[in-house]
Amino acid sequence: MNITLGKQLKIVREARGFSQWDLAVRTGLDRSRLSLIENGYIVPTSEQLAKIREALSWTPELDELVEKLAASPDADK
Repeated sequence: MNITLGKQLKIVREARGFSQWDLAVRTGLDRSRLSLIENGYIVPTSEQLAKIREALSWTPELDELVEKLAASPDADK
């Protein structure tokens, strides 16, 4: 299953127990910008994406986990 970047970010953010506000504080990005990214309305710049991934302690190994979580029946809840 191929999911959007925004959906991936939301899954990992929630798995880490962060609200959008928490992530905004950690990255220096506006919470509204994070919402737009997660909902697919805008694409983050490479700099913004690097800040988000660093704040979430994102590793390449998370990609497989994200795909599995996104495929679960509860993914949209």
